[in-house]
Amino acid sequence: LRLAARLPWRAAANFATPDHNIPTTRDERSQGLAGIKDPVSKIQVSTLDDNC
Repeated sequence: LRLAARLPWRAAANFATPDHNIPTTRDERSQGLAGIKDPVSKIQVSTLDDNC
């Protein structure tokens, strides 16, 4: 969107969830971002949090 100089349509109606990046074990989930071992997944979740 940014490269095309466009704005999101109905931004308030959009949502996102980091579903496939979140650890499956309770111990890892309880650590929050620190519980995500994969560095790419950690960046994706952090970026999503910053932008939403």
